[in-house]
Amino acid sequence: MSSTATMLVSTAEEMNPSRRSTMEDCHVTLAPGSWNCPDPDMGYVGRGIVEFLEDVFAHNIGEELQFNDDADIPTRLERAFLMTDIQSRMAGITTSGATVALCLIKKNRKAGEINIYAANVGDARAVISCTGTTSNQKAYRLTHDHRADDPEEVARIEAAGGFVARSRVLGILAVARSMGDHGMKEFVIGKPFSSVTKVAIDNNLDSSQGTPCISSEFVILACDGLWDVMEDQEAVDLVRKSVFGSADQMELSNLSSADALARKEKMEKAAQILVDTAMQNGSTDNITAVVYWL
Repeated sequence: MSSTATMLVSTAEEMNPSRRSTMEDCHVTLAPGSWNCPDPDMGYVGRGIVEFLEDVFAHNIGEELQFNDDADIPTRLERAFLMTDIQSRMAGITTSGATVALCLIKKNRKAGEINIYAANVGDARAVISCTGTTSNQKAYRLTHDHRADDPEEVARIEAAGGFVARSRVLGILAVARSMGDHGMKEFVIGKPFSSVTKVAIDNNLDSSQGTPCISSEFVILACDGLWDVMEDQEAVDLVRKSVFGSADQMELSNLSSADALARKEKMEKAAQILVDTAMQNGSTDNITAVVYWL
């Protein structure tokens, strides 16, 4: 979820019918000013968690962002996660679950910077393409995979009286955090990981601030159908190569009209290239990818 008023977003999804009989992914992008959604219909008994999240989660985020208190944005996002999880149980959704990754992107032109607030549960992931980084890396992960075999998650689950067998919570779930999955909620919690990343609009961010990215080109959000068959760096390199080729990035405003149009068309196809490559790499799951150009 993110602002789309002045930014380009590329999206693609694939059911992967040779491996999956249903499409259980969804993605949502929201422009500034569109968070004030009407109160959602909570009559979701018998419907899956994905449809519930698609209709309710953005409303709760908008409510939390506008709530009059001193909480910072990561705290507000965490409250939205937890409230939505509770509401899904109240709506009678007890057996299905979903992993979630989101980015709230706030551009401050006066300060010359972009703040990216990321949060996730499960193994849905957000990765940013970095340029001019302090650690000389081009891909930086904004989220954390809550896998059942993560040592910290194993310790938390065991402390709550559960166990992990065959890298699955109670021998069943491969992720240790999710929305829904209420039959296992004592162990598979809905509390998200969150991060705040600051990048420069015009490459003028002070590297002494310790931020991993001095400037950035795009953010990739995708589900495990992509990340199970593609490393973070591979995904970033694939997008950059498909759009820029071997040349360095150049602002659209500095290109000729024809070149700018061709560049924009390539940017719009970036997510589809990721999905197609995941299929070629042998993904066995639904695949959804979003490439958000900064």
